[in-house]
Amino acid sequence: TFLSSVTTFARYLSADERIISKQGSVMAISGIMARLHAEKRLKCFTSLSAIENSAKSAYETIAQLASSEVTPETLEESSLSLEPSVLKDKIDDLALIYREYSLFLSENGYLDESKYLALLPERIRNNPEIKNANVFFLCYTSFTVQAMKAVRSAIENARNVIGIFCSGKEELYTNKARDIFRRVCAEYGDVKTLDLGSQIGGEAEILRKGLYDPDCLKGTGTPTDKISLYEASDLWDEIEYVAIQIKKNLQEKGLRYRDFALLVPNTNEYSLPVKRAFDEYGIPCFFDEKKSLRKHPVSAFLLGALEVVRERFSPASVQALAQNVLFGESDEYRNYLLKYANYRGGALKEIKETDAFDLEKVKSGKIRLEKATKNIKRKGQGREFCVAIKNLIKDFDIENQLNSLTEQVEDVSMRGYLSQIFGALQRVLDEAELLTADREMSVAEFEVVLSEGLDATELSLIPLKTDAVFVGDISSSRIEKVNVLFVAGLTDAVPYNAEDTALVSDKEIARLAEVKTLIEPTVAEVNLRTRESVCLNLCTFTDRLYLSYPLGADGTKPTTSEV
Repeated sequence: TFLSSVTTFARYLSADERIISKQGSVMAISGIMARLHAEKRLKCFTSLSAIENSAKSAYETIAQLASSEVTPETLEESSLSLEPSVLKDKIDDLALIYREYSLFLSENGYLDESKYLALLPERIRNNPEIKNANVFFLCYTSFTVQAMKAVRSAIENARNVIGIFCSGKEELYTNKARDIFRRVCAEYGDVKTLDLGSQIGGEAEILRKGLYDPDCLKGTGTPTDKISLYEASDLWDEIEYVAIQIKKNLQEKGLRYRDFALLVPNTNEYSLPVKRAFDEYGIPCFFDEKKSLRKHPVSAFLLGALEVVRERFSPASVQALAQNVLFGESDEYRNYLLKYANYRGGALKEIKETDAFDLEKVKSGKIRLEKATKNIKRKGQGREFCVAIKNLIKDFDIENQLNSLTEQVEDVSMRGYLSQIFGALQRVLDEAELLTADREMSVAEFEVVLSEGLDATELSLIPLKTDAVFVGDISSSRIEKVNVLFVAGLTDAVPYNAEDTALVSDKEIARLAEVKTLIEPTVAEVNLRTRESVCLNLCTFTDRLYLSYPLGADGTKPTTSEV
């Protein structure tokens, strides 16, 4: 055990190359899309707002193409085989963006996440430690074409290669990763397969075998008092029921808060009811969630200053910036603007002498507005915009302001989110400066780049207490065995089905496959994996399972989950 190491594909690599992060790639692609838009070379992405909303999806699609070893040239060839259509225009745009992005990487000597992982097979092949090692591939849910090459390299060089997967004959399992792994291993000789069985017992094991199997309902069933079903009058009633049952189990069984977990279909929807009910009953909890950096009040303030310059001091943009808590007290100033300067550029005019407002507060607001925008030009180099944003942070003493605000927030997870901003923000700004340094761009183009970089950066909330109830998403959270498990919101929203709204939909993927461009995974496959995750999470309890759903707003019974 002490001679073993545990790693991921990405962490296994140690490269001296210049690596750009996911948010760096998104910023680069948003800049490329903005430039191509200005040059009128795009057919689908025909506005800056469309680019701002699509740059992250475009990057993820290009990463998907790269991991499936689809090149820009392959896309261009596929487009030639397509009839004139929206799909053809979309593929032409993607091929152009992909080509420009690949050129950007090669010209600057960068590696993104996809190209970085392409180095993996060679690194495995040349690592002498692998030759004498037993290599385990543990609990993968899928393998891309790139990942399969890494598996082949391990098989060719290691002493033994073993894959361990969650799989089974039951309806809930996808078995996709297991089957791909076994097929790759079979290329090198006989494959030995062992069924390790299930370590789940009791009612949880009966549940595992019966999930999504209609035939299990034909028998008489197994009487049990370990599983409870509750129909709540509304979402608030549902969470109060959970809180009451937690307190009850604590008293009767001598459990700790960490012995409970609550899974919900949407942590945003359930956040307020959970926090209010748990606070009322004195129950500490930790939310397992990530928040985008773009939603942070600091990000809103910085983007707001860029928007004011872009909009030439329009009333709406000035009001939005002045409303931000980091701008400072602004009620008097905003009311003055509504009365005397409610037109584009009005905020730049001299303050009128009037007895209707406190002029000192109005003048103070104007000074702060000018301070927030003084360094931001309408056009300039990317480096100049980054320096302007960094100066804005200093001029408004944002770090100390935020520390003061954070101390006033009672929600411990939100305090953690607020306090993590500066390290992550500095990395985004440094990368934005690296990627756009000498490039001439408009303030609108830089705003798109920065906005996409912030949106692609997610902060994990840090648990501040070890003895707390775990609250997570039933599809994306991963939990160990817990004594008592609550699963709320069991309407037809569980399991969650991603909508086919990707840049390239399942139907379009199927059409591209006909013209020799194979892209994986499809949305349908992702939904199957989600279904599997839901089922495995449902079977993690040892003592009790509480299932519940709320009635509709009008008191009607909703369509319940097939669970």
